[in-house]
Amino acid sequence: MGVHEIEFNRMLDLPEYDLKRGTVALALHLRQLGTKQELLCVNTHLFWDHKFNNIKYAQISYLLKEISSILSKLHSVPAIICGDLNVWPDSNVLRLLYGLEPNYSYPDIVTEEHKKVLKHFWETYGAPLKNMRSSYEIYQDALKEKPISNKPYEETMKGHPEYTCLTLDKYETLDYILYDKELYCISKG
Repeated sequence: MGVHEIEFNRMLDLPEYDLKRGTVALALHLRQLGTKQELLCVNTHLFWDHKFNNIKYAQISYLLKEISSILSKLHSVPAIICGDLNVWPDSNVLRLLYGLEPNYSYPDIVTEEHKKVLKHFWETYGAPLKNMRSSYEIYQDALKEKPISNKPYEETMKGHPEYTCLTLDKYETLDYILYDKELYCISKG
């Protein structure tokens, strides 16, 4: 039905701060032929460097603002957000996707400049989408049968798998699928 390209390079909220990283998001407005049910499916790949989680936070804030703007024109269409977010499950980026205020004492805020970016985007945009849930919650029952390792942040993982990214030296959860909890077509079966 429609395609919306969202360029993060258009973020002009903090002109003195370089947020340009050449990353984009793509939003597809879909309609199933039989039921006419509509869906907004958004895919993105956020900046990779873990030293700059503030950039990812700015990117996801901007993305959520753009998604909210698109959804306001579509009237009650549920959304799915997926992609390589390059953040851990307990990060401020995921907190924002779940509609939660940033944790300013979280280790991903390494400088006052990082804190400034988070505060600016939280105060400017807040959490425009408040109904998002992780698709990994569906797998919680399966994970209980085969417990994940005892990592310090296991309590905050909310059913996320131990890893979605496997390289020669790292196993990390960096990729996510989040859906609007009003979307009734997501099921365990």
